Amino acid sequence: GVANAVYFGLFIAGLGALLGIDTMASRAWGAGQPAVAAGVFVHALGLAVAVAATAFAATFLASAFFALMKVDPGVAATAGDFLGVVRFMLFPALLFVACRQYLQSQDVTRPLMWAVAAGNALNAFLNWALIFGNLGAPALGVRGSGLASLTSMTLMLALVGWAAAGRVRAAGWTFHGWHRPVFVELLSLGVPAGLQTLVEVCAFGFTTVLLGRLGPVPTSGHQIALNLASVTFMVPLGISFAAAVRVGQAVGRGDRPGAAKQGDAALSLGLLFMSLTALLFWALPRTLVGLYTADAAV
Repeated sequence: GVANAVYFGLFIAGLGALLGIDTMASRAWGAGQPAVAAGVFVHALGLAVAVAATAFAATFLASAFFALMKVDPGVAATAGDFLGVVRFMLFPALLFVACRQYLQSQDVTRPLMWAVAAGNALNAFLNWALIFGNLGAPALGVRGSGLASLTSMTLMLALVGWAAAGRVRAAGWTFHGWHRPVFVELLSLGVPAGLQTLVEVCAFGFTTVLLGRLGPVPTSGHQIALNLASVTFMVPLGISFAAAVRVGQAVGRGDRPGAAKQGDAALSLGLLFMSLTALLFWALPRTLVGLYTADAAV
């Protein structure tokens, strides 16, 4: 939980910094300029590598941060083992985000679906093998879980990267050097979004780190509650991605009323889904927690 709080906080901040792809690529696609959209994507790949490198460097401060926050030594040691592996996942994860945003800006979602399905299946299998030492594999515990996540994310990047490269070739785009205005616009859109998401996620992550001072049981209980909340969050997050694409395409076509209609629809869907999940949490809390553990203390 503590290591995930660090990794996920850095990843979400990086994801936010890349959200300008949605606006710029979908706007170009809506205006009938696929080559411009491809150029945005290639520049975004460079930005993704730079953001991932920055976040990767920041993970080396985690041990000092755990010590400063007086995290339980056993929890800190386990978190350090896991983070030592998953820090490398920042590169394929953020490159995957760039590919995903580019593809969905053109309403290409099927490769994303298959990549996520394949990645999750591989992750589940490798977790089973590497955590517990099944099929003759070494029992690596939390490091095995980290290796499983890294391997599955690399597979997902390979699949969506292949699909994205095909769209770039189809657009007829050719590289003519890096263009500063494209980076500036990506950053002007992405940095405010990245800072906002960083503050939001750090609020949750900081709480998780503080709970690490109380030992593994409170930390485990908090992680389950936070994971359930994160699952519900992913649906409106996905709706927001779809809204950004639809609104951007409408703006590219010059259809302002259509853009407003798409935004209103996304807000309504997000409100409806979160209301339903809030009701579910209120009605079945023990049942939901029971999906994770039978430990009464947790």
